[in-house]
Amino acid sequence: MTRLLPLFLYLWLARARFSPAIFLATSHAFDDPCDMDAVYIFYRSLKIVASDLDCQLVPVHYHWAGYLEEHGLRSKDLVLRDPRYPNGKGHRVIAEAVMKELGRQQCLSGF
Repeated sequence: MTRLLPLFLYLWLARARFSPAIFLATSHAFDDPCDMDAVYIFYRSLKIVASDLDCQLVPVHYHWAGYLEEHGLRSKDLVLRDPRYPNGKGHRVIAEAVMKELGRQQCLSGF
């Protein structure tokens, strides 16, 4: 819990001064089902934290999976040799997911 205290403090200060939109994003999906089992534990925790801190969760892994299916690719096509790190195309897919969510939030807030 002590690791989250600075985050809580930062969010409180930011909201008190600016009214920011705060987003937490999941990572990309992995080809290995064992890796995904571990990552889903992280995603569940991230969802809880986003809810507790009143932040918007960006499900990058859903967008990533949809992109893979739409283009007939696998995750290995969008990551470096170490599958934890996206390549240029993978970063583009992540950026698209975040931009899509930002656009959706702007429509909802009327900006």
